[in-house]
Amino acid sequence: MIYPAIGTHSFVKSRKVLRLGLMLGWQDLRQAYRRSALGPFWMTISMAIQVLAMSLVFSLIFKIELRDYLPWLTCSTVLWTFFSSTISESTSSLFAADSIIKQIPISSHVFTVRVIWKNAMTLAHNAVILPLVFLVFPIELKATILLFIPGMILASVNLFWIGTLAGLVCARYRDMAPIISSILVMAYYATPILWQPGALGDSEIAHWLLGLNPLYHIFQVVRQPILGQVPTVENWVGATSLGIIGLWLAFLAVKKFRSQIPYWV
Repeated sequence: MIYPAIGTHSFVKSRKVLRLGLMLGWQDLRQAYRRSALGPFWMTISMAIQVLAMSLVFSLIFKIELRDYLPWLTCSTVLWTFFSSTISESTSSLFAADSIIKQIPISSHVFTVRVIWKNAMTLAHNAVILPLVFLVFPIELKATILLFIPGMILASVNLFWIGTLAGLVCARYRDMAPIISSILVMAYYATPILWQPGALGDSEIAHWLLGLNPLYHIFQVVRQPILGQVPTVENWVGATSLGIIGLWLAFLAVKKFRSQIPYWV
């Protein structure tokens, strides 16, 4: 028998949804690195080598001092891996759990929390690279680093609604998954990750790629405190507004289509 998925309440207000999502995410991570001696640290080692190689090359291309570019690229790459992996895996979050959805009246939000938590734990492993880089190229630690906490909360909220909508759209239209992957590739190059915002100066292109780029604002409220800087008011307003509007759209979508989800997957 197929039961309709329940998805009308925020996971923040539902302990059961949050607890189940965290449990499933933890199990996914354990399963992925089962029988591995270093577990997810293999990915961390690979990322460290990649970041070092890219820093040596692109610091020469962009004519930036390595001490300025390496911390920037390391922080950007660690965060981008978290963002892109979460969104990519969210596209298959529902039909990957089709056996559960078709048998148990479970909130569809559980599977978005599952994906976010799994990738958050991977982020924690990859973040080990940052202190190593800061030991070589010290960054002045300030109290503003605590702004990383609200920034990360805002980023997670935005990833939640993006993941929820991506899961719904891809469950209904399977061809959307590769399209979203292509959009992520475009976003990677259009957002200051490989390059720094100062490279654009005060041009019209900067207005489009920075001011009107929602991903840029989300990145800034997390990345800037880690690098010892303070995000602008525009960054906070942009990330917060996007989170509020996105959550509203996501909950409306789940409420409207919750009864159809078991048939889509």
